[in-house]
Amino acid sequence: MPAHHLPHNSTADPKGHRIGLLAAVLAVAVAIMGIGRHRAHTDAILHLSAANHEWARYEVAKLKSLNLELGETLGRASGANGLNLGAEKRKYEQEASQIQSDAERSANLADSDERLALRFDIGEGLLEVAVFLTSLYFLSGKNMFPRIGIAFGVAAVLVLLTRL
Repeated sequence: MPAHHLPHNSTADPKGHRIGLLAAVLAVAVAIMGIGRHRAHTDAILHLSAANHEWARYEVAKLKSLNLELGETLGRASGANGLNLGAEKRKYEQEASQIQSDAERSANLADSDERLALRFDIGEGLLEVAVFLTSLYFLSGKNMFPRIGIAFGVAAVLVLLTRL
């Protein structure tokens, strides 16, 4: 049985070549957008993990401060007048305040990373639709599909550049 070969003529459909190149560029943009999406989600997880760690440290510092306050109160109640844990208690309160600030900063970074990741998510989806629509030209021969694909590609870039 003879093998069937499709004729290869590079001048047969120059518009098809341009549209094929457009689809390839859009596909590369999908890959780049996907990498950005993965990185943004990873950064969000890392910042959220850091915030959780800081909140745990904050709780420890607050407990130490409260235990010292309790010790002072019990000391006074038992008549031990010379017991003064105020300086140490203030040290833990200041430490807790600094840790709280660090935890809030990490949580804010995680929120910012998640907003960026969402823009990458939406942009990647729009680019995937752009690739699909552009490639419909090869089935239909209609010029409207690559044009709509370009519009979706532009929308993807605009979503990435805007703030949600």
